[in-house]
Amino acid sequence: MTHAALLFALSAALLVGALLTLGGAVVAADHPRWSIELGVAPADLLPIAIAIAAFGLLTFIAAASAILAAIGGA
Repeated sequence: MTHAALLFALSAALLVGALLTLGGAVVAADHPRWSIELGVAPADLLPIAIAIAAFGLLTFIAAASAILAAIGGA
């Protein structure tokens, strides 16, 4: 049962990483509109959006690697 719980937690991390990457990329691609809606200067919003997207991508890669290692170790 612990193997299934591990895979479930890693799958949740995979989903969170994908959503962070997608959200950060969408905001980075259309940052002038988002900066107006959020009330933040475009120059301030772009690095934050890129950082969120990069963090999401790293989370996605780490979770995918851990899932492959868990499957390979079983």
